[in-house]
Amino acid sequence: MNFGKLSPAEIRAISESALNLPPDHDAVQKTLERNAQRWPVLTVRTGGTMWNIKEWKGGVFPEQAPKRTWPSYYGQSFDTIEYN
Repeated sequence: MNFGKLSPAEIRAISESALNLPPDHDAVQKTLERNAQRWPVLTVRTGGTMWNIKEWKGGVFPEQAPKRTWPSYYGQSFDTIEYN
């Protein structure tokens, strides 16, 4: 893998897999329950720097999808985008 770049096969593998965290250890779960009122819930979001990366065609975006439809496919795979 090149730093910061994924191959089309790697992109397909990521978009087809569930990115779930493992269950919390019992001690962690008890601590979270005990402190639920003091600690907010952590939300992890995945996304990219852009929605129009040509190399994602055939992975995140269907091969024949017109570019104007790419944002909707991006939104089905990711729930955030970097905004500068």
